[in-house]
Amino acid sequence: MEDHKLLHNMASEHFRKWYARPPEAAVDWAYLLASKDNFYTHTHAKSIPDHLADILWRAITEVPKATIVHQELEQVLSQPPTLEEFTATIRSIGKSTTPGATGLTYNMVKGWPTAVIEYAHHCLTLQWHADYTPDWMKWSWLRPKPKDPEVEITLDGLRPDTAGSPQEGLGRNNHRPYQLRVGATWHSCRCPARVPTPSRH
Repeated sequence: MEDHKLLHNMASEHFRKWYARPPEAAVDWAYLLASKDNFYTHTHAKSIPDHLADILWRAITEVPKATIVHQELEQVLSQPPTLEEFTATIRSIGKSTTPGATGLTYNMVKGWPTAVIEYAHHCLTLQWHADYTPDWMKWSWLRPKPKDPEVEITLDGLRPDTAGSPQEGLGRNNHRPYQLRVGATWHSCRCPARVPTPSRH
């Protein structure tokens, strides 16, 4: 094929379908958990055996200290990462990645002086409170790679490899501080029969 525009459009459509959401509507968990009958109707539709559905129902609904845990999680998740958490996240980055659309790499971020880290944290905190992420921070380069370089390359034989923006990774998609906060809350409200040990997730 020599028509580059046609080839580009075919590849774009292929990966657009790849990343598209499934057609099935999102599960209404509030409705499912409103009653055991609602929950079992859903599990039956998914062909989940009753004895397993019963285990799931009890695991979800019979949670000691659930109210306390919910209240504490709401509190710790209602604030953006602190400067200390943000800095710790940068220091914990293990390896660099290929730059995305901005050209910025994680290795560059790790080399930021304190003043730049503080300013970046300030800007990302403003975004957090505004519940806003600029479109350019959501962009990623899509670089398809052959699953098997030894065979003839087709669209189905390509896997999508993306290079995103470190700014977004350290901004609203920065989950590490929240993982640590949730872990601390989980264990501070520990009920030995229900709450995982530190070695389990």
